[in-house]
Amino acid sequence: MAVIVPVITVDGPSGAGKGTLCQALAKAFGWHLLDSGAIYRVLALAALHHHVDITSEDALVPLAAEFGCALYS
Repeated sequence: MAVIVPVITVDGPSGAGKGTLCQALAKAFGWHLLDSGAIYRVLALAALHHHVDITSEDALVPLAAEFGCALYS
């Protein structure tokens, strides 16, 4: 049987408190928090390391498909 897992997304401008809100929600409910900004920054770092054009979606997609990263809180 499939387990239904709640997913909440929070959008807003930089500095609006999205991260603070999400950290508080994750802590209050005992949920995991996936920080998409951290994933984007890791991908950008990998692109720079591998001399991939960070402005090219066509260049970034294969890199994103192949690189592995682990995020811990």
